[in-house]
Amino acid sequence: MVFLDFILVLIIFIFLYTRKEISLLNPTFLFLMFHFFFVSIRAFQILLLDENIIINFWYSEYVSIDEIVNALIVSDLTLLGFFLGFNLLKSKFVKNGINNVILYEDYIENNSTKINSFITMATLFGIFGTLSFAVLPGQTKDLGETEGSIFISFLTNLGVTSALLLIYEKGFKKIYLVYLILILTIFSIQGYHRYRVILPLLFLMGYYLKIHNLKLPPLKYVFIGIIVLIFSFPLKQIGKSIQQKEQINLLEIGQKSVNDIIEGESGDLSFIEQSAAMIGSIEKKEKLFYGESYIPVMFFWVPRTLWKDKPKLNQWQHDISTKGRDYGQMGQVSLLSGESYANFGYLGAFIVPFLLGRFFSFVYFSFKDVNIKHGGFLFLLLLNMILFQVWRDGVISLIVFPIVNYLPILILILLKKAKR
Repeated sequence: MVFLDFILVLIIFIFLYTRKEISLLNPTFLFLMFHFFFVSIRAFQILLLDENIIINFWYSEYVSIDEIVNALIVSDLTLLGFFLGFNLLKSKFVKNGINNVILYEDYIENNSTKINSFITMATLFGIFGTLSFAVLPGQTKDLGETEGSIFISFLTNLGVTSALLLIYEKGFKKIYLVYLILILTIFSIQGYHRYRVILPLLFLMGYYLKIHNLKLPPLKYVFIGIIVLIFSFPLKQIGKSIQQKEQINLLEIGQKSVNDIIEGESGDLSFIEQSAAMIGSIEKKEKLFYGESYIPVMFFWVPRTLWKDKPKLNQWQHDISTKGRDYGQMGQVSLLSGESYANFGYLGAFIVPFLLGRFFSFVYFSFKDVNIKHGGFLFLLLLNMILFQVWRDGVISLIVFPIVNYLPILILILLKKAKR
């Protein structure tokens, strides 16, 4: 099965290469990279190199090789579904893109005053939110206590979001880059949510590529990206060590991270294993949710203080949990493939990503070549920034993540209006 997975990955790569679509702005290429790095390589380590199944150190009900193979099949269906949804019947989207390039070739913003005022307000509240709710050395409060509040989570992330808005609207000026680096530094030593550090960098990379009319970053940025990736895995450990004022050796930590990746010992790379466990539990319980897992997203904005029994966003994981595999309590990763399978089985593992691919295809081909200041291109940057979260956690992240963490970007998209 591993070889079939590699063949599928290779076919998609060749397809993109022959059509000159190998680009970090292309959602299909991003999706392929996520799959290859976190699924294909890990499956190869487990099934052919006989590496340990990491999560069996966490569960008393062990995950079997058969479950890993089944999860790989489901994940391949998801990759194929997204790829076909993105690339089939796209001529109308391409035509929209050509029209948008002509229509907005000389883009002049009609709402500059409103946009500048909005970004100023977002920056001020962002500084307040970062200093008030982000964990800084010497603070005693636990950031985890604030995560129950959507408003506080939003306010905490507003600083980095405002920095992205400033850079997007004003350019890569030193003052805005320093502002962003300071906030990312604060987030990196929290020992908590790594996405607040990694995702903004993806946004900036996409913006940089558009400015310089590139598809892939220069080698120096590839090297920086590899370093960031290596240290992103132990970032929680680094942050907690700084919080506790412990001595840290970055060289030693980096070397251990590389060794864990190569030897398959990193728990942060166990996505396919966690997904395999959930799919296995679903089959054992003979339970499909038929869209029920998406319902909590309709009410996520309601404060739990007003609705104590509000369903959790990962309620379906609680429903399939057992004493030996408590997914809900541990907050496990299902992957888009696992979430889609939980709702509609093997068919869902293909259809849901196919529909998602159609949506991303519309946005990409309609706005990838449009003027960089057009709201459509900003929307593409936002979607590409959160695509990893969608790939990792499922469709529910496509709704929750932009609203809770990057609402100011959505507001800026709505504010943008070209002069005719």
